[in-house]
Amino acid sequence: MKILSWKTGLSVILCSCTWECIHGQAAHSSYTAEGLGFFSPDVSAASLGYAGLGVGTYTYKGVQLLNPAWLTRAKHTHIQMGMVGDFRQNNTQTQTRKNSYANLGYIHLSIPLLQERYALSLGSSPYTHVRYNLSSTQAIEGTDLYSHHISRAKGGLNQIYLSQGLVLDRGLAIGLKTMFLFGSISQEEETWVPTPRTQNYLSQYSYQYSYKRLLPQFAISYHKAQKKRKGWNLGLQYTPSLILPGQRKEAFNRIAQNGAPLAEEKIIALFKETHKLPHRTDFGISYQAEGHWLIGLDLQTLFWNNAPEQGGLTCGIGTEWTPDRRNIQRYLLRSSYRLGISAEIFPYPVNQRRIYGYALHTGISFPLRKGLGDLDIGLKSGILGDLSFSNSVEDRYIELRMGVVFRDTWFVRPRFN
Repeated sequence: MKILSWKTGLSVILCSCTWECIHGQAAHSSYTAEGLGFFSPDVSAASLGYAGLGVGTYTYKGVQLLNPAWLTRAKHTHIQMGMVGDFRQNNTQTQTRKNSYANLGYIHLSIPLLQERYALSLGSSPYTHVRYNLSSTQAIEGTDLYSHHISRAKGGLNQIYLSQGLVLDRGLAIGLKTMFLFGSISQEEETWVPTPRTQNYLSQYSYQYSYKRLLPQFAISYHKAQKKRKGWNLGLQYTPSLILPGQRKEAFNRIAQNGAPLAEEKIIALFKETHKLPHRTDFGISYQAEGHWLIGLDLQTLFWNNAPEQGGLTCGIGTEWTPDRRNIQRYLLRSSYRLGISAEIFPYPVNQRRIYGYALHTGISFPLRKGLGDLDIGLKSGILGDLSFSNSVEDRYIELRMGVVFRDTWFVRPRFN
């Protein structure tokens, strides 16, 4: 049995040690003020390049993040990690704000314990993220005064997961992903009314939401093999709607406008908190010539039983092409090239209007020396929302993911001693 080199092991340890200190960063967007914020997609740098496909598409070159039933198709052990960057411009009808961030985005390990029969993977990545900073001014009726209000928040849910895939029959497999969700969201509300008085006060409300629970995800896949390593792939994945238990810590304080706190006026209270997670259904279909090209489509729906006005839809179409993965003379012919488009309906209505988004995806994978793995780059450029109605917001963004996959053979017995 082989093991990965000491350099690979050191990289994994360093990434694991730095995970907690940098994982909390996220993109600024006023749309994350809805619900638990943005639901983070389970995509690697490679899959981002072809619109995040994975439900009806399997990969043999990395960790299968969507639809764990496809884990059984991998023949190697993979260690996969990547960085995520987001460059975003938030537009309103009166102002424009730019912001960006970059941090470690994910780390995953997959192992085929029984070749082409049973495999598992484990890892950690974001599940939702929240980060916004909103401000408003409103006239006070009957006076010449104005009230100023600021609302800001950051945080989100993370996931640590264990996925398993099992082959039932030729081409047919099932999968189970068990996620442990945990995390917190910090929210602050500030209101003040400037007056001619010499001493003005600011009312400050602070909320700390914290959650944790186990969440299962069920999957099935089917591969219909054809000649010359071609074949059709079908995949289905379902995540049930469950109650997410937690607690809410509230604090109220009045402080002087110069920042000096008035400790005797601070009030703290602790409450139980719950949040309803949505039903999530994913479907995918693809046709591919393994190791050469593929084209596929994925659909995802989100909906809540207790809130029929809420619900989202995401559709992605993508393709991948590897000219000649066995060509040892021309490096670029062994590289993989990806392209895709996606569209979405944001799950939360804003001002009783549906919010739509569109994006273009592209990516490339460069093979590492001696078949050790791949260096992946994925790019997504998109728009969420529009400015066609009052109090509307438009996000224009570029998401960049850069990752590396290390490949080796564990738990595989040699045919000849």
